[in-house]
Amino acid sequence: MKKLYLTLCLAVLTLGSLVAGPVDQQKAQRIGAKFLSTTTLAQRNADIQLNCVAAATNITRGAIDYYVFNVKNGEGFIIVSGDDCAKPILAYSTTGTYDPQDVSEGFAFTLKGFQDEIQYMREHNIAATPDIVAEWKRVSETGSLNRRGQTRAVVDVLCQTLWNQNFPWNSQCPEDPEGNGGHVYAGCVATAMGQVMKFWDWPAQGTGSHTYNPQGYAQQTANFGETEYHFELMPNVLDSTSTENDYYYIAQFLHHCGIAVNMQYSGNGSGAYSEDVPDALRNYFRYTCDDHITNYGDWWPGMGYTNEEWAQMLKDGGLDEGLPLYYSGQDDDFQGGHAYVVDGYDENDYFHYNWGWSGRDNAWCPIGAANTTRYHFNTMVGFTGHIIPANDTYYSRPDSVANMAVLENADFNGVRLSWTNPTLDLNGNELTSITSVTIRRNGEVIAELTDAQVGADMEYQDNGLEPGLYEYAIYVTNEAGISRTTYRSVLVGEKCNVVFQLHDDGGNGWKGAAISVTSESGQRIAIVTMTEGSDLVVDLPLLRGNLNFIWNHGWYHAYEEHDTDFECSFTILDYAGNELFTSSELEDGIFMTYENNCEEAPLTCYPVQNLQGEYQWHNGEEYGAYISWDRPDITANLHHFKVLRSTGAYKDEVLVAEIPYDGNNSYEYFDNTYDLIQSEYVYYSVNCVYIRGEEQCESEWSDVGFWITDIEENTDKNIDVYPNPTNGMLNIEGQGTMHISVSNLMGQKLMEAEAEGNTTLDLSRFESGMYLVRIEYADGVMVQKVNVRQ
Repeated sequence: MKKLYLTLCLAVLTLGSLVAGPVDQQKAQRIGAKFLSTTTLAQRNADIQLNCVAAATNITRGAIDYYVFNVKNGEGFIIVSGDDCAKPILAYSTTGTYDPQDVSEGFAFTLKGFQDEIQYMREHNIAATPDIVAEWKRVSETGSLNRRGQTRAVVDVLCQTLWNQNFPWNSQCPEDPEGNGGHVYAGCVATAMGQVMKFWDWPAQGTGSHTYNPQGYAQQTANFGETEYHFELMPNVLDSTSTENDYYYIAQFLHHCGIAVNMQYSGNGSGAYSEDVPDALRNYFRYTCDDHITNYGDWWPGMGYTNEEWAQMLKDGGLDEGLPLYYSGQDDDFQGGHAYVVDGYDENDYFHYNWGWSGRDNAWCPIGAANTTRYHFNTMVGFTGHIIPANDTYYSRPDSVANMAVLENADFNGVRLSWTNPTLDLNGNELTSITSVTIRRNGEVIAELTDAQVGADMEYQDNGLEPGLYEYAIYVTNEAGISRTTYRSVLVGEKCNVVFQLHDDGGNGWKGAAISVTSESGQRIAIVTMTEGSDLVVDLPLLRGNLNFIWNHGWYHAYEEHDTDFECSFTILDYAGNELFTSSELEDGIFMTYENNCEEAPLTCYPVQNLQGEYQWHNGEEYGAYISWDRPDITANLHHFKVLRSTGAYKDEVLVAEIPYDGNNSYEYFDNTYDLIQSEYVYYSVNCVYIRGEEQCESEWSDVGFWITDIEENTDKNIDVYPNPTNGMLNIEGQGTMHISVSNLMGQKLMEAEAEGNTTLDLSRFESGMYLVRIEYADGVMVQKVNVRQ
């Protein structure tokens, strides 16, 4: 197998000239940023900055095959081709980061296919197809790969699961001391099957049974027909803080998926044949599905497809109907393969791959690096489509409940649940009846309501609760079966806030590492982590009383040689801002026990942050003072903000506003300053008011000051206003209807006039000074300062 080399980008800039059609790092970075500016990432990050973290090359030729750029602040990554013979964008993600030392198996497999294809095209001097030439031109000019005017259906990510095949997902597979967590791997085939079936929450119970003898391990048997698969108790995500109650049913289900396809287990990696998946789904899990289709490329004449044909087959195979696909691939050297889920595509025909590694490296990728598969790269891939529950009554099941809410009572010992019953079944037909509504608390049934009506708003009181974290689940039953389950969690009991200041040296989140908090009874009541970026402040209400704070290590890197915990650090503060703990070396287990009792600490206040201000033309309506600020990091008991205004050397101080704290991060205030005189220097001061019961304190003041005459003009070259300065007569030259107003610098309107074309205003009655002339016309609004000199 060709070895994939990842090197620092700074060291490879001189290598691009060794081959024809190379793309240097600067061009690749520019194109990558331009492409990402057209994605959903731009909606939350207007200033996309990329950092080159790796480049891939082959040791015998040295040319760069592709560049990898991470978005700063851990908001995604993009992989750009190193040669314009291939597609410009090879993969991208708008979340997470790319770690060259920790690439998931499926993603590494796909990237190697791209790399082999690019190298083959170089070696054989194969020119880019016209489609690829056009893509480079479009992405360079517009950031888009799509043809102008062409519209395509877009299927967003369908599967919400981020499952894996190591511990604890493998905890019911055969034991093996060399395996992860003391068990063999569950296998990528089983994980991919399981994630597709979790999308459906089906079957509630399988059919039949199967026994086989995997080499090196004991006989394996699954009685599918006697097993209840509790999908409502299978979380979409597990982490290092998950308990056996969290993962038991997932592990059982993935073990049964493996048995259904005669999984060949190993402590180093388990495998099965994807061709066996359709029969397993039909025979044991009560699904209908297509046969597994394989793209053999040139390995089997007449059995290959172009990338365009293959992409359309994936859409027709279920994606356009909102159905996730089971997908598999084999590298060209037959050294390995992988099974995963394809569950969406974007307007550029980039498909979303869920690799089955806890969400790591999930990304949008094209089918191949080139718009052809004539050269047998990215071959031996296959998919099973139209995976649908076989039972017709499945679609007559009720839809989920809506508007579910769980509110704690004033005595901190009970909750009120509310929800709206569904009106439709999964086919979109009107429901005629509901048999019952079931409520679970922490996995146990606490109520089964048999008087439920279709579409009714319902409530349920659950009282007498001990302090703790409670997860409530509601599902509806009719003659056809149960609906999908809706979940809500609530922390019950008197609480005090604890503040977590998290940091990651790598700037890409904690990668699975987390702080868990347990109550006096030993129940986990919170998980604190950082999924992306370098810094995060979490202000969290936690139960009063003795709490244990526990460190849980993050993901292991390749071959489980090390993790990234050395990049993680944190400080924990009480609700008043007193430091409780600062991390140094981190080891799994309890690192702090703390009596969380907010009444013992004095009420402490903290000032606002990032106070800014200016005198401006506001919202196209009037001039005035605009100030903005951010809340402090510590918000426990924060009640409202005070805004003072003063002029000169802090004279004539006036309280102009009290603005309530409503949980937002940023606040603003506009003051029209009509009562101020021109050319005055004005100060604004903002502080925070904290209230706890009858106690109250105010933070120190934060100040900002500016001249009220310091404004920007909005002029238009099509309108002339002269002379300026003027002794009283002011000429205005323009076209069409103009509405003209003259104001002083306090915003007081002194004159209004209507004009058709050119006009002259008589300002001779005005005192000497600066005035604002505002002209509204067909193309917009113009504002100009005019100096009157008598």
